[in-house]
Amino acid sequence: MNHVRVASGIRYDLGSLDNPYLRSLVREFVGGQLKVAPEHLCDPVLRLMRKPARASFEAFLQFFEEESRLAGKEQYVVPYLISAFPGCTDSDMRELAQWLQQRNWRPRQVQCFIPTPGTVAAAMFYAGIDTEEKPIFVARTDRDRLRQHRILAPPAAESNT
Repeated sequence: MNHVRVASGIRYDLGSLDNPYLRSLVREFVGGQLKVAPEHLCDPVLRLMRKPARASFEAFLQFFEEESRLAGKEQYVVPYLISAFPGCTDSDMRELAQWLQQRNWRPRQVQCFIPTPGTVAAAMFYAGIDTEEKPIFVARTDRDRLRQHRILAPPAAESNT
């Protein structure tokens, strides 16, 4: 084996705690694209997901872009995103879409939330409350879930117009 490449699976929030590790990863082991999972970028939704705030992802992006530039490499981050997460409103999805548009990003990996048994997210989905027992919006119907999903991932026919 001549060279190992990392294309996905890193925790950008943890990697950001160790700049020498992240610097080495970006400069030596990313082969053009790195898939990461911010999952969303609206802080209220990120709190419900128990993920770091948007600023953490933005700091990672800045570091990634700078280290790629210093290494003389053209590299890209490919975000994995989730629509219709419990507590996520259409307004949150539009805010996420606007953030992506400002960067000329067109997401390729958008997953509509599916409740997994035994998870906090599934409990929020079915109960309609967060972990502090406060009511949250939940996109439960196919229509509501599809509407949120299409904010980021319009059908192919619509995206060509």
